[in-house]
Amino acid sequence: MNFVIIGGGPTGVELARSNCRISRHTLAEIFGTSIPRRRVSFYKGDSRLLAAYPPDLSESAAQQLTDLGVEVRHK
Repeated sequence: MNFVIIGGGPTGVELARSNCRISRHTLAEIFGTSIPRRRVSFYKGDSRLLAAYPPDLSESAAQQLTDLGVEVRHK
């Protein structure tokens, strides 16, 4: 299962986070131990996530998504 999210604004960041959480918890309940492999890729055109917000918030969001297993790709 592959999910691709386009855009590094608040909606894209929340969608990526929610997708990982749903994949991790809901699919585990449905499939048990045989959870299908999932991959979430995040493509953004700006130099950082949440470009309208302070840089430290952008860095924190990027790190949290990476920790969840989201592949963040820059332009």
